[in-house]
Amino acid sequence: MAGVIGNLSLLIMLATAVAFLGLYASSVDAGLTASRTVNALNHASAKLTIDQGCASSDQYGSNDCSFRWGDSFNVDYAVVLQEDITGGSIEIDAKVNKYIPFQASCAPCGAPCDITVPIIQQNVTIDFPPCPITATELADSIPAVLPASNPLGVKLHVAGSVKAVDQNGDTVADIDLDVMLTNDKAETQPRTTPMYIKLY
Repeated sequence: MAGVIGNLSLLIMLATAVAFLGLYASSVDAGLTASRTVNALNHASAKLTIDQGCASSDQYGSNDCSFRWGDSFNVDYAVVLQEDITGGSIEIDAKVNKYIPFQASCAPCGAPCDITVPIIQQNVTIDFPPCPITATELADSIPAVLPASNPLGVKLHVAGSVKAVDQNGDTVADIDLDVMLTNDKAETQPRTTPMYIKLY
């Protein structure tokens, strides 16, 4: 699913943390769920709807979603980016497992971004598309399948914000996320192999 989302210019900026970590888990024994609050969305509009596993929805689509590893579902999206993106930044400001700071800053285009996951110290490289990201409208329905098991190998809870700013310093998106990945009981070893995510 990350490859398809990566082709959506706006979702590259809106969902970097989600593409990197997954979604948020509450009562799921082994899996993930996602909860988010959109504080601001400017020069753009977006709606992403998942056909199962989500307890609520709003003008931006599905929310409070819970899944098990290996689940499959369909994603409907409609995205409008109203300006060309030639620069700016994507800022992550969060805490891992409630106490450990997790901060990262990436350019939205033109260069890869290297992030180190706290606790397990796993390196993740996110390959962003070349600049500019041109204004566009996209809509489609796509199938998605989660990995068979936690790709990081350890239980991880991340809560914080993702903010995207364009080349003029204007806030394009400001989103609060609450993210957790949980393990199957048999999984006890963290993943140590570097992870590579291509977003175009």
